[in-house]
Amino acid sequence: MNEEDLESQQDEILALQSIYDSKEFRTNNENQGIFNANVQPALDLVELIIQDDSHIPNCLTHLCTKADNTIVYNVKHLPPIVLKFEYPPGYPSSTFPKLSLSCIWLPDNMLQQVKEHLISDWEDTKDVILFSWTSFLVNDIWDYLQLPNKLVCPEFISEDIIGQLCVFDYEKRLSVFSQSPHKCNVCFDEYKGSLCMQFLPCDHVFCKVCMKSYFEVLINSGDVNQLLCPNDKCDSLALPTQVKELVESDLYEKYERFLLQRTLDQMSDVVRCPRKFPGRNGHSALIPLL
Repeated sequence: MNEEDLESQQDEILALQSIYDSKEFRTNNENQGIFNANVQPALDLVELIIQDDSHIPNCLTHLCTKADNTIVYNVKHLPPIVLKFEYPPGYPSSTFPKLSLSCIWLPDNMLQQVKEHLISDWEDTKDVILFSWTSFLVNDIWDYLQLPNKLVCPEFISEDIIGQLCVFDYEKRLSVFSQSPHKCNVCFDEYKGSLCMQFLPCDHVFCKVCMKSYFEVLINSGDVNQLLCPNDKCDSLALPTQVKELVESDLYEKYERFLLQRTLDQMSDVVRCPRKFPGRNGHSALIPLL
């Protein structure tokens, strides 16, 4: 390898390390590396169209909507396209980096199409090319492949990966939310996301201090049905996990008892037996109607 090629490779690595963080771009040694391309959809949102929600984790089904006998799950973040590269001797003066592409949600024929495009890109310039490749994967691949903003399962997306896509999207949303500043819609002060709570699916945000007081008042008054988003006319309900995080354990137990009683009251096939049972602190038992 001539010194000019080696210097170009080293400069390219340094430039990419200054642009991307270590989660996006990293090198294994002097001539190998990995880039995780966080693809930007054309409309910043992708709709997963699913026949039923059996492939979506139970903890995320509240984020689904129903439309035309199908389930719609809105995805803001897709798992990355992974570019692995290796510098061969002679790059960039006479050859391009060895490369491989992988992605759980893109079919193999599309990945091959993208790979051929990247190689053609180098042939047009015969110069350092990695930044051009990484920029293309992040910003331009959606339009290049003419990907739709409605990904229908199983025609485009396999049922086997629906759960992975939903979990990845949700965890990424939480990460982005926790690191971003937000204004509380009650006290109107600004807080880091890790100090806030977000109702779903409305996305209204409040600081945890305000929500703690709000939950405590409602639970103590027995209004567990009213643990709704405080925004006017919003009916998004607080999740039990959100309530548990903010209130004391004894108050959360009270909240759970109210929830259980509400559920039992709605069951037409269960009644309370009037007899008192030993060992139940004088309480009656619930029995099913036959």
